[in-house]
Amino acid sequence: MSGDGHTIVYVHNSRVQARDLRDGTVHDLADAGRLTDLHISFDGRDVTVSYRDRTLIANLRTGERRTVPDICGVSGLSATVVWGVPGCERRGEEARLVTVRRDGTGTFVGKLTGGLVSPDLRLVASYEVDGVLISDATSGKKIKLIKRENPDIIAWFNDHEVIVEGSPYQLIDVKTGDKRHDPALPDEWIPYLAWPGAGNDWLG
Repeated sequence: MSGDGHTIVYVHNSRVQARDLRDGTVHDLADAGRLTDLHISFDGRDVTVSYRDRTLIANLRTGERRTVPDICGVSGLSATVVWGVPGCERRGEEARLVTVRRDGTGTFVGKLTGGLVSPDLRLVASYEVDGVLISDATSGKKIKLIKRENPDIIAWFNDHEVIVEGSPYQLIDVKTGDKRHDPALPDEWIPYLAWPGAGNDWLG
C-alpha cells in the first residue's frame, strides 16, 4: 500500500495489479511469474515490479513504463531515481545498494544490507550486526548506528522513524535512537503485512 493509503499493489491470476482505492481503477502491470520484489512509491504514483534480471517501473498516473536492467529489488523510488539491488544472480550482490537515474547513469551508494530509503529520499536504514545503521541515501555516508539486539527493520513510518519487528511493533527515531509504540501499529507481529514504501522480497 502507498503511504497516502490510496493505492495497493497485489498479485491476482498470475498478474501484478494496482488498484486505486478511491475509485476502484485497476492497472494491469505485468506477469507475476518469477517475481523477486514489488515496491510502491510513498505517493502511490510509481510501482516497480522486479525479476532476477530487470525491474519494470510503471507510472500509474501517466501510464509510462520503462525497464531498468540488472536491478532485482528496489529500496527507494522517485520520479527520476531508483535505489536498487543489482545482480541478484551474483553471490554477494544482495548487500549492494546503487542508484540508477532516468538517463541510465548510476552510482554505488554502499554495502547496505536490507537498505530502505526514507519517504523524503534523504536517508537509508539498513541492518548491522549490532543495530540499525542510518546512512545518507545519496553518498552512503554513515550518519548514525542505533544499537539494538533485534534490528529487524520493516519500513519507514515517516521521515524520521523506522518500524522494527516486535510484539508490539516499535518505532525508532533515527535522530535520537528513542523508541516508542504507536497505536496505529498492530499489537502483534503479522506475517506478510504490506507496509508503505517497503519491498516485498518474500515473493521470490
